Amino acid sequence: MPSDPILLLPTRLMVFLHYQLKETLWEAISADAARWLLLAIQLENGMIFKEAYIHIAGCYPAWPWSVSQSSFSTDLLESVEIKSSQLTDKRRQIDFKLMLLTIACSENPGDPSSSLLPASATLNSTTWIVVNIWRDWVVNHLAALEDDTDGRATPTALCTHPDDGECLTVAGFYRRIDQHQYLAPDVVLRDWNRVNFRHTDRSNWKECVEDNLHHLKNAARDLVAPLVETNTNFKGIVDYLTCVEFDEEHLPWGMEEVKVKEAKIEEDGKDSVMGGVL
Repeated sequence: MPSDPILLLPTRLMVFLHYQLKETLWEAISADAARWLLLAIQLENGMIFKEAYIHIAGCYPAWPWSVSQSSFSTDLLESVEIKSSQLTDKRRQIDFKLMLLTIACSENPGDPSSSLLPASATLNSTTWIVVNIWRDWVVNHLAALEDDTDGRATPTALCTHPDDGECLTVAGFYRRIDQHQYLAPDVVLRDWNRVNFRHTDRSNWKECVEDNLHHLKNAARDLVAPLVETNTNFKGIVDYLTCVEFDEEHLPWGMEEVKVKEAKIEEDGKDSVMGGVL
């Protein structure tokens, strides 16, 4: 007999969870994905399996769940590890592109046919300073994410790491970029103009700083867009990425049987909701 009472849930209770407590169900799975993955395997429930699997693969190799890895088959754990590695590779590629972001400036602003070159101290010092401030913010946070010593980093001139250091979590870092919640133009102007910008080559340097930051942030948001997507039903905030791609081949049982069972749950659910009883 299963020692965990959750494994004794009957199918009709799963109908109730699905149709009446959807948000609560997704939140519960995010809180202890491995426990729900074990339940999904016992019930052969593809909906719960997919939700839990994505959380586990996104969080891996960390394993903060109450059920140990020894409860799962080697094949399943290997598939989780592969998905985690693929996600890491995807992140690395995007991180590399982030660090290469710059702004192209005209070699001769008065000549429409002039070549465009990456901003430099001699070509456009204001833009060059903005690019370096922005790049330092990105590099500092990426370095902190790679540092597993304490999971936190010392506040810097570019970021004090507010909100309990959400910007120092993997998902939180990319969310900040996606939502433009970093390097506010007024803060950059306040903290850096007396040191750098007042000696630059632009009379309209304040507008230039704002435009440059806006350009960099938009380009960065486009780059991280695939990472901030979620393939789970949970709409809350987690520290890891949930853009893991899930295929039916990850299910440890036959798909035809799953489709029959889930079609039955769908039908029972509609009847239960319409009848007002479970």
